[in-house]
Amino acid sequence: MLTRDFKFRVWYKDTDQMGIVHHSNYICYYEAARSELLRSFGSSYADMEEKDGVMMPILEVHSKYLRPAHYDELITVRISLRELPKARITFEYEIYNEAGELLNTGSTVLGFIHRDTRRPCRAPKGFMELLEKTCNSRCFLRIASRSFRFFPRGRYFGFSSMENPGWEFRTILSDIK
Repeated sequence: MLTRDFKFRVWYKDTDQMGIVHHSNYICYYEAARSELLRSFGSSYADMEEKDGVMMPILEVHSKYLRPAHYDELITVRISLRELPKARITFEYEIYNEAGELLNTGSTVLGFIHRDTRRPCRAPKGFMELLEKTCNSRCFLRIASRSFRFFPRGRYFGFSSMENPGWEFRTILSDIK
């Protein structure tokens, strides 16, 4: 898994009359963290569009609000990438306040599309090379051409293989009575 932390100061314009961050701004913090993550790889959205002719529209957004963030607070947005992308990429987020309290969790799913045709495509080769270079092949679990993904509380796991590219889900045997 690839994880990076980025810090942002809550601006007055991001808050409501009570000095609490408006719920819609958490999505903006997600976007800022994604942009900074790409920059930390030595790339950007603009580079990907120009060099590779690929755009990344948002397909899904999920956000869970646990505690409020306040005006002028320094927040940390932790962004994680659990698996290598194919035609879609999923980012997960955790937002913390200065005291280290978890304020928000969320995820976004973005697709890769050709700039000219707007048709889905695979992640650009250059982007994949940047991910592999950044991670040194240690970030993602891959065993014998299969990708594994574990789910909350370790009760289920999913796998995908070259022969069967869709995710299959199985129960871990210790949970079967």
